[in-house]
Parts: sequence; C-alpha cells; structure tokens
Amino acid sequence: LCERLRRELHGMVDQKIEEVLTCLGEREMELNEEVELPLTSLPACFKGKKPISIIYPDGVEIHATNWKRVVFYLLKNCAEDEAMRRRLMIIIGRVYGRSRILLADKGDTMDIPIEFYPNMFVEAKFDTEAMIRVITKRIFKQIGYDYSGIRLKIIDAL
Repeated sequence: LCERLRRELHGMVDQKIEEVLTCLGEREMELNEEVELPLTSLPACFKGKKPISIIYPDGVEIHATNWKRVVFYLLKNCAEDEAMRRRLMIIIGRVYGRSRILLADKGDTMDIPIEFYPNMFVEAKFDTEAMIRVITKRIFKQIGYDYSGIRLKIIDAL
C-alpha cells in the first residue's frame, strides 16, 4: 500500500513539474507571437497574456479578445450541452468564493456578473489566473465537463 501511494505521489509531482516547465517555456515566447495553450495548463500560464481565441477539439475557433469573452464563450459552450446544463443547474447557488457566490441564477449579488446562458451567471471580478481556475476547477471539474481538448490562443499583453 505504501509503495503504491509513493508511486502515485511521484507521478503527481512529475506531472506538476512538467506543467510548470511547459508554462515557463511558453513565457519565453517572442513578443507578438501567437501561442496555443491547452485549457488544462496551469492557470498561471495565462497571466499577463491577451486572449485571441478559443479552439475547441472539433476545430471550431471562436474569437474572444478579452478574458470576459473567453469566460462567456467557455461557459456558454458548456451550457449548450443539455446534460452539462442540467449539471450546471444543480450546482447553481452552491459554488462560493471566499466572500461571494460564483455561480448563480441572478447576477444582482455579483460585482461583475456575466450571463452566459439564460438565468446562469458567473462572477467575473477576478484576475486572469483566478478566473481560469474558477472555471476549470470549481465549475467544469465539478460537473464532469471534459475541457481537456480546448485550447486558448494567446499573445503577450503589451
């Protein structure tokens, strides 16, 4: 049992180190060079970057030139799937940040609400890294939405 746990732990550490190395490698990109990063990258990899578009696994590319549009389109695409929409409806009102609700059926209690589907709002008063983390870890992962094939095309913010 201990040996199996040790192997699993080493595997997780190796994976995190690879993610960090990938992120660091992307930081060395030349100015104005467009780069595609998977949405599964460390959220810190997107900090200081400007989004250009979202590329879905089927090749569809949606232009989104600011992070609020990225949030809107990622969640809208998720909610357009009937099964995922039902799962989102189950967690509405149950996803909290430190001091406020992050996913709700009304935006009146949020600082910067984004309505991505009728009666579905997400709080968008976060920096880029936190917003990516909220969407992927607190929402998508919780409802079982597979975002592993989604890539974001980004460029260094000047």
